[in-house]
Amino acid sequence: GSAPDTHGLAINKIVTKIIIEKKGLPTPKYTVMERSDSDMRADMQYPLIIKPKDETSSLGLRKVFNETELRKGVKAIFNEFSTQTLVEEYIDGREINVGLLGNNPVVALPPVELIFKEGPRIYTYEDKNKISGRKIEKICPALLSKDDTGRIQQLAIETFNALGCLDFARVDIRLDDKGKPYVLEINSMPGLNRDSSLVVAANNIGLDFTTFINRLVAVACERYLDEVVTL
Repeated sequence: GSAPDTHGLAINKIVTKIIIEKKGLPTPKYTVMERSDSDMRADMQYPLIIKPKDETSSLGLRKVFNETELRKGVKAIFNEFSTQTLVEEYIDGREINVGLLGNNPVVALPPVELIFKEGPRIYTYEDKNKISGRKIEKICPALLSKDDTGRIQQLAIETFNALGCLDFARVDIRLDDKGKPYVLEINSMPGLNRDSSLVVAANNIGLDFTTFINRLVAVACERYLDEVVTL
């Protein structure tokens, strides 16, 4: 996997947004709030997504619909996590995960689409830990045209390279109602449980769980040894 400095960048959602923007990659409009009474960027439209700047698994994430909910949510995040809040415009559309594997070149796996059949169209901490009471279906490959698939995979690769990731990662993307993709964030150490998006995508190209994990180890060994490794 990636080096510690890359994990440090990737886990800080604010720094990640800055890097993505500097590279010219599309990402939702955002601002940062330190406290509940911090100034708010005037050109942002509700609803908004708010989340702690450096938590994982969607901890603290919530959707807010007005200024009162926003400031209440920022206060709750500061009280619980003692950190800044990343505030983003909510992209009301399809959510796509793109897994990546390898180095020089990194390969984008088939996109995985998250299907929300009930409740809010956001992947919450409760969903990820299977305590929400609802099931989020994962479809792979996502039902996209060949051109759109290639465009999203290339965006994921560019995000991977922008952060300096190694070996594997997962990029989370939203498509708006016109099909324009936006990078939400990158996971430099994504989940590897059997129903995770990365493993689902690997299964789609014929890599069962054991084969995929062996391939991941081989990818890292090849990087260290600069030679092809077979496991």
